[in-house]
Amino acid sequence: ADASRASALAAETAGRGAARMANNLRLALGWIASEQDRERAYFQAIDQVRYAAQRERLATASITQIDPAAASLSASIAASIDRREAQALSEIESYYRAVARRAPPATRAQSEAERSLAAIRPVISEGPKGFLEGRSRIASAPGLHGLMAFEVLNFVDGRRNGLDIYRHVAAEAREAGDHYFGKVTAEAVLAYLNNAVTAGMIRNQ
Repeated sequence: ADASRASALAAETAGRGAARMANNLRLALGWIASEQDRERAYFQAIDQVRYAAQRERLATASITQIDPAAASLSASIAASIDRREAQALSEIESYYRAVARRAPPATRAQSEAERSLAAIRPVISEGPKGFLEGRSRIASAPGLHGLMAFEVLNFVDGRRNGLDIYRHVAAEAREAGDHYFGKVTAEAVLAYLNNAVTAGMIRNQ
C-alpha cells in the first residue's frame, strides 16, 4: 500500500469499523437482556463498546502511516467513531433502564485482583529482538489462553494501567466468543503480568 491507496483504505477502515462497533453493541445489549447479574452485564457492556471504539481509533490513526497527507481524513473518521461510541453508550444506558426498570449503577465494585491491576502501569523492557526472543520465557497463567496472553503483552504500552489492559483483552476475547478463547479473568491477567516481570520482559511504573 502507498499514498495512492490511502483513500480506499480509509473507506474500508471506516465501513468495516462501523460494522464491528455495531456488532459489539449487539453483544453488549444482549448481555444486559440475558444475564442474571444485570449490573455486572451493564459494566461489561460499557467495556465492550469502549474497547471497540479504541480499536477503531487505532486502526484509523494507522492510515497516516501510509500517507501523512491523509491526516484530515483520518481525523474525520475518528470524530465519527467518537460520535458512534457516545451513541452506543447512550443506548446501553437507555436499554438498561428499560430492562432493569432502574437507573444504571454509578460505580462498580472491584475485586482484589482488579485493584492490584489498577495500581500498576507496565512497560515493555525489551527492544523488538529481545521481545520476540524473550516472550517464551514468560510462564503461562492458569486459565489464560495463549493468544490472549500474547494480547496482554500487545496492550502493554506504558500508558494503560493493568486494569485497562485486562478490560481490553477480556473484551477482545468476548467478541470472539468463549468457545474460541475462554473467559479472561483479572486474576489470570495479573498473574501473567507478574510472570512477565519475573521473566524480565516488562517492568511496572
